[in-house]
Amino acid sequence: MSRLIDLTGQRFGMLTVLRRAESRNGKVCWTCRCDCGSTIEVSGNNLKRGHTVSCGCKRVFPYIGKRFGMLTVLEKTAETVRHGSTWSPLWKCRCDCGKEKTVEESHLKTGHTKSCGCYRKELPSSRRIDLTGRQFGRLKVLEEADNSNRTGEYWKCVCSCGRLIEASKESLCAGKTKSCGCLQAETRKENMKKAIHFVGGTCLERIANQKNTANNTSGYRGVYQRENSRWRAAIGFQGKVYNLGTFVNLEDAVAARKKAEEELYEPFLREHGVKEVQKGGI
Repeated sequence: MSRLIDLTGQRFGMLTVLRRAESRNGKVCWTCRCDCGSTIEVSGNNLKRGHTVSCGCKRVFPYIGKRFGMLTVLEKTAETVRHGSTWSPLWKCRCDCGKEKTVEESHLKTGHTKSCGCYRKELPSSRRIDLTGRQFGRLKVLEEADNSNRTGEYWKCVCSCGRLIEASKESLCAGKTKSCGCLQAETRKENMKKAIHFVGGTCLERIANQKNTANNTSGYRGVYQRENSRWRAAIGFQGKVYNLGTFVNLEDAVAARKKAEEELYEPFLREHGVKEVQKGGI
């Protein structure tokens, strides 16, 4: 009979053997404590062969105990971060420097985060990109910002308007951040100037520059063919639709439409300082 080997104190994966337990089905079992804090009884053969390496938490939380760069995953938190339609879990990790940090699962898997931030600080200057003095849109980079409590790399910038902001290296290099926000405000004002104007329920720009709709088959706006093959002409003005009649010939329907435009649209546009209706294909 082979001599029993005492496994007390030995580690197998996430399990630490505490003491021998009662044998089951003729197999020697041991009481073990998992790194997650749970206690289980495992047969010696399963421990030595690597069949059992945790209390079961490793199957549910596969990253616990794994290393990603300088980070060792401790536990899964109840928090998540949303990216579009997907959610990324957050994991509590311990860095080799001793500092604990909460990291997104996607950042661990892609290698985006490899430490609590200490590794980036220790990188030689030759491996880091110095953005000092560079121009990004209206922003000029002054110096690196305090990144001690941040995941990314942020830089202090001055906008051409004089305002100081801090922007991430990624947003600057990708062209996502080009100003302190003044550029966006100016663009919004400029777009508002180009916006359409309604007077009495009628859009000035729409009737001044009329174009055929995609489903128009007659070639003239406000003129369409009915099921009985006759042509109907109509015109909309100040929230109302006026029926101009039904005609046998397309030319008669178009003439009725153009006459209505001359009587309704053109005086209305002149009154509000808009140039006359553009002819053709209405």
